[in-house]
Amino acid sequence: MRKTNAWTNRVICATLLACLAACTNDEKIPTVDEILAVEKGRIHAFLDGKSYSCFPYEGTDYYGHPLRDTLYVMNNDTTGTRPADKQFVLVDYDEMALNGSYIASTDPARFVGEGIATPYPVGGPLYYPMHLSGATPAPLSVALREMSEGTTGDMLLPSTLAGRPAGDYFYARFKIWRVIPDLLEYEKSLIRAYVDTLKLTQGVTDADIFTKKSTTGDSIVHLFITHCKEETGDSVVTSSRVKIAHALYLLNEAELASPPDCLKRKVGERLENNPGSFPTSGLMALFPGMSYLKKGDEATLIIPHNYAYKDSGTFDSITEEIRIPPYSTLVYRLKIVDVVK
Repeated sequence: MRKTNAWTNRVICATLLACLAACTNDEKIPTVDEILAVEKGRIHAFLDGKSYSCFPYEGTDYYGHPLRDTLYVMNNDTTGTRPADKQFVLVDYDEMALNGSYIASTDPARFVGEGIATPYPVGGPLYYPMHLSGATPAPLSVALREMSEGTTGDMLLPSTLAGRPAGDYFYARFKIWRVIPDLLEYEKSLIRAYVDTLKLTQGVTDADIFTKKSTTGDSIVHLFITHCKEETGDSVVTSSRVKIAHALYLLNEAELASPPDCLKRKVGERLENNPGSFPTSGLMALFPGMSYLKKGDEATLIIPHNYAYKDSGTFDSITEEIRIPPYSTLVYRLKIVDVVK
């Protein structure tokens, strides 16, 4: 669920320093098998006396090397709707050390005051695709299959199954908010709900809505003109560049239950005193309805994940933050600050 974060880097650095120290003292450097044996001992000691289910796993890694190990699931509930292959789950999670201290989380509040950067600055939940078919099902999917919608559960993946350096196991508590059989249909329902919110709270009518379908017809970009400031202002269509102030949000099902200002997960913004500058031709080719906007107008732009960052999201390699998680639906609230002739 996370890329190598600062905590993992510290573990690797500490291991390297320990190896260097061992070299200077003529001590034996532990082999990978020895490190894995220590990891296994710690896992078994942690599980001792606990109620859990274990699932032997056989498959191959990214390079085709065989993988054989055991993953563990505990404190889980399998009585409700459980995710299946090729479905999605909407999840939050807390990754912890075996002593209970937090390592990573979809909840930024976990790290307030600790001086630790959260990997998800805007928080969760996240979309996770289930991969259970074929010769090599995803170990995380195997564990999530043992949990049901609306419940929490703990999982422990040895480093071999977590795809991490030896000794860097993955222990986390997951909350499955929803099992999603069809992500595109689910996303469409989210967008329809948000459109209804705009109609109800901002007086948007069908005449204010402009749409554009993807080439496959399975995703639609929506642009809503929410406020017309000037009837005779400079039009976007007559300009070469447009200066736009905007705020970018992620569309979230839970927040739709609390209109009118239901969007809370703000990724970033450009204020009116420092607007972004964009070529008009590119904007009108990408987003329908832009040609109807004039200087001073405000609009809301909804972009499905297939038009945005798809299954990759955005990752900052310097801060090691996932600013926009994969499969995110984007909502831009924008204002035309100026049009440049």
